[in-house]
Amino acid sequence: MTQKAGRAGYFQPFLPFLPVFTPPPAAVTSYRTKDKSSFFQEDKAMTRRSLLAVVAGVALTGLTAPVATRTRENANDLDRMMFVKFTRPVALPGVALGAGTYVFELPDPIDAWNVVRVTSQDRRRVYLTAFTRIVDRPRGLRPDQVVSFGEASPSAPQPIKVWWPTGDSTGREFIY
Repeated sequence: MTQKAGRAGYFQPFLPFLPVFTPPPAAVTSYRTKDKSSFFQEDKAMTRRSLLAVVAGVALTGLTAPVATRTRENANDLDRMMFVKFTRPVALPGVALGAGTYVFELPDPIDAWNVVRVTSQDRRRVYLTAFTRIVDRPRGLRPDQVVSFGEASPSAPQPIKVWWPTGDSTGREFIY
């Protein structure tokens, strides 16, 4: 009269008068245990995803970091930033500038080396951002000459034809 302990329960042989409760098949849930190799694979995948997220975050932070504005003392040679002072009104394509000091620069000297931006001295107002032609500096041109003017009527502002960055063998000719 010995029975093996199984689904009927361990105490069944000792208590034959008690009904045995067996859960219905739908209520039985099975838990599969994972082997160690799948745990390690998931751990590696998590590590890769975390590393990728960190690298992406650092790259995004570097791309969106604010760029410090430069002053006259620490102007960058690459962007050819210059403060140019005019004593009379001048003109650029589509805009007339009154007498005063303006900033001439290459906003993106690596990718857009033919684009020139002209702003107010405090750099709060942009007067012109335009494509230009690169032209060679003539041999007879004085090294301290930073602009060449075009012709205009006496009552109109004189148009700036070419901007010559200091120390550069080429200039930027404005397209009218």
